[in-house]
Amino acid sequence: MTEYIVDIILVCSYIAVIAVLTLIVVGVCRSVRLHSAAPAVGNGVRSGRIAVGVVVGMAAVLVLSYCFASARPVSVNGVVFEAAVWLRLTDMFIYSSCFLILLAVVLVIFGSSGLNRKWNNRKRRHKA
Repeated sequence: MTEYIVDIILVCSYIAVIAVLTLIVVGVCRSVRLHSAAPAVGNGVRSGRIAVGVVVGMAAVLVLSYCFASARPVSVNGVVFEAAVWLRLTDMFIYSSCFLILLAVVLVIFGSSGLNRKWNNRKRRHKA
């Protein structure tokens, strides 16, 4: 009976992952379609560059974390897992999550420190 519950949980997890990936693709396509006519600069912020930077940065983080991921077999509760692709993908998501959380903490500290405003004020003074 327990194995059927585990199978049901796995199937539900697969369905949830597929649904999330589908929503991500639909959301990105919708966003690109809606914002393609909008200007790349809004309220003095270069939103087009920010969007491109986020996409390129995220892709770089995922590729680099996949390259550094380990494919060594893992023994969990006496069962050895040897699927190299899944082991690397798991490590990739762990490394990416840790890096992005650390980056978010550093950027929050940087944003709350006021250094960004000081640098922007210096740039404005030099332009004038």
